[in-house]
Amino acid sequence: MQYEKLTKAELIRILRDRDVAAAKPFLTSNTPHLPCGGSNSSSYHCLLNEFPALVWRSGIDGKCNFFNLNWLAFTGRTLEQELGDGWAEGVHPDDLEKCLSDYLSAFHARRSFDIEYRLRRYDGEYRWIHDVGRLLTVDGQFNGYVGICFDITETKKTDLMLQDKLEEISDLYHNAPCGYHSVDGDGYIVAINDTELSWLGYAREELVGHARLSDIMTPECRNGYVERFQTFKERGWIKDRELDLVCKDGNVITVLLNGSAVYDDNGNFKMCRSTLFDITERKRNERLILSHQEQLKLLADNLFHAEEMERKRISGDLHDMIGQSLILSKIRLKRLSEELEGRSAAALIDEIIKLTDESIQQVRSLIFQISPPLLYEVGLEAAVESLGERFYHEHGLEVNVRTRYASLSLSEGLRVTLYQVLRELLLNVVKHVDARQVSVVFDKSDSLTITVEDDGNGFNVEDVMSANKGSGYGLFNVRQKIERINGSIIIDSSLGRGTRVLLNVPL
Repeated sequence: MQYEKLTKAELIRILRDRDVAAAKPFLTSNTPHLPCGGSNSSSYHCLLNEFPALVWRSGIDGKCNFFNLNWLAFTGRTLEQELGDGWAEGVHPDDLEKCLSDYLSAFHARRSFDIEYRLRRYDGEYRWIHDVGRLLTVDGQFNGYVGICFDITETKKTDLMLQDKLEEISDLYHNAPCGYHSVDGDGYIVAINDTELSWLGYAREELVGHARLSDIMTPECRNGYVERFQTFKERGWIKDRELDLVCKDGNVITVLLNGSAVYDDNGNFKMCRSTLFDITERKRNERLILSHQEQLKLLADNLFHAEEMERKRISGDLHDMIGQSLILSKIRLKRLSEELEGRSAAALIDEIIKLTDESIQQVRSLIFQISPPLLYEVGLEAAVESLGERFYHEHGLEVNVRTRYASLSLSEGLRVTLYQVLRELLLNVVKHVDARQVSVVFDKSDSLTITVEDDGNGFNVEDVMSANKGSGYGLFNVRQKIERINGSIIIDSSLGRGTRVLLNVPL
């Protein structure tokens, strides 16, 4: 028989099921070594020596009285050295006490045993041995043990490597910088890592198998969860879902959840595996930033209104003081000119009157630019029409203003902002796009829409907006003003076909 090809279990079965009666002389003999020959006992002895394993035998006194050739070759010791308790000299000191204790315990109880220990090989290396001891009985009476030993060192190394990997995976799972958990089809938590438990403050046994994920959500977050979970089970994934979870101490943390479904071979949902990142601090910082942005917006609005009030004050002072004084000076100079008519001083006075008249026009223009009275007294549309007339007289730009509604009431701040935006856009047309005509169309529905369109040579919007944020065209300031009133701006332009700007402002 080719014993080398047999498994460990098959080798043990052969020894157990062999015709013990035929080997009775061997089993009852105290002779440790018999030559192979034709007798049944010596044939059984040859069987043991041919085994591709280490074989030993002990008597009713518990002492070993036989070791096969493989054992002796493995240990490098003589049969005489191993007999009795001599074999124990080769057992690793750290394993000897347990090895002997397990053997003697089985011996006194008259039962079979399986033990593992390290045995010194002929080269001095300790190898792990799996020792399988089975009872020997003759005529129903206990007659000692026969044992088969297998070198399991490589298996042990593999087991240790596997254990190390399992511990590494377990450490990665439990101590990862993110939370991990799994929930079953009913939403119950079936696994959770230490990181997530440390966030929540719960013990594992308080959650696993006892709590649904929804049980630790805030009421607002729990609302609609059943429907969302059902959708997830059908779709198989969820990405970047924000959840608010209630910790054991009552504090709330915000997490970002990503999950994937696990299905069985029939496509039935088994569980969800999820990763979670604690974004509580990030959300707190976002709220702080939003709060600061609101404060800055409020401050900007206050500065804007303060600036506009100062514009109105300066405009009023120019009109009431300097403007009135110039007009009065002009009237008196004209009267003086009439009285000196025909004299040489009259020509000089006429020149002074002309200069005074120009100063009056300049003051009026300055008043209009700083704070146009029409904007406050009549409205935005009228002020833009007047602005268009000034652009025509000063720059030759024809501005056509159309209104597609009967009337519209706007707050003073909104009127001022839109007027400044439109004035900036018209200045852009004059400075940059070489247009002859511009149309300004006012329309309204749920919001106010203003369309400014010219017939100029246009520009590349992306290039202009990326170059110093459009500062050369004033577009950055325009966008800032529109965003401050919660509006939006769309710019459509390209080289050679003009520009169309769409302003949209909520009412």
